[in-house]
Amino acid sequence: MMYSAIIPLPHYTPIFYNVLLGIILFAFLKLMVKGYTLNTSSAKEYISFLLLIVVVLYMGLRPISFAFGDMGIYNKYFNEFANGYEITNYKDYSWRLFMKFCSGIMSAKQFFYCVLFYT
Repeated sequence: MMYSAIIPLPHYTPIFYNVLLGIILFAFLKLMVKGYTLNTSSAKEYISFLLLIVVVLYMGLRPISFAFGDMGIYNKYFNEFANGYEITNYKDYSWRLFMKFCSGIMSAKQFFYCVLFYT
């Protein structure tokens, strides 16, 4: 929740898209100048790994909100399961079973971070 004070909720998605656009434009211009050849694969792998870490942290540390699609609904189900509710809807049973299992051993924030790594 500490990042909700740094980046206001309505600005999360536009900032993410604009930063990705900047990275893509930078890479495009760099490749245009160098003629589509990368001399060192280790630098490319390092930058790719760094980008992966930044995106995972940015998405994993965002606040739980309906502004991010189904996240609010999943949080509602997660909290219900954490409070002892049983699975009553058997549609997508394995997902709900996984959510129920996780609600007993971790917080909702940890659950969403775990799901981010799984996907």
